[in-house]
Amino acid sequence: MRLFLTQIGLPMANPLEIKCDNQAAIAVSTGGDRPHKLLKHMQIHYHYAQDLETEGEISVIYVPNKDNLADQFTKSLPKDQFKLQSSAPGLYPMS
Repeated sequence: MRLFLTQIGLPMANPLEIKCDNQAAIAVSTGGDRPHKLLKHMQIHYHYAQDLETEGEISVIYVPNKDNLADQFTKSLPKDQFKLQSSAPGLYPMS
């Protein structure tokens, strides 16, 4: 994403924020608690994420599940929560 934005003349000064509601995934990507035996098959992937975070390319940030705007695209939500998330900045309200 950073390379694409730079190529079109919109360089990013800050790391790309990746918001995640999975604390275990955040721990793995930031190099925190490493569950060695359970994630052996994923070593290359989480090392890549760790490298990007170390280099300042990305910043993985925890977002509570109720505030995760991606949920409306990936899960079935209660009507009230769907309406609340649909009115978030950057999204158009349903008519």
